Amino acid sequence: MNLTIDKIYLSTGAKEKDEICVTDEGETGVVVVLSGGEKYYASFLSFDYLEKMHQQHLKEGDFLQGSYFWMKNLVLVKDSGLPAIKRVVEHLVEDGDFKDAFLKL
Repeated sequence: MNLTIDKIYLSTGAKEKDEICVTDEGETGVVVVLSGGEKYYASFLSFDYLEKMHQQHLKEGDFLQGSYFWMKNLVLVKDSGLPAIKRVVEHLVEDGDFKDAFLKL
């Protein structure tokens, strides 16, 4: 797949122009802008955050008492920091899985 990444934005707020921050919680929305201007979105969750959510679902009874979980356009990652997310996005593009993992906006 011949795609070129122009920019990657995370949904967490930035304090300065071009600064991208991630939440300590381990979850963020990711928007990828390709060189042609097309935009794609996916949710990124760390495995640790997923386990935290699972424990909450068990406690509160959500998702059939934690027996399943789903989220549209979900990518699970070990690390939810920007460098790790960039590596994952680039790998998805290289492997041809990008458009399966991300939703076109």
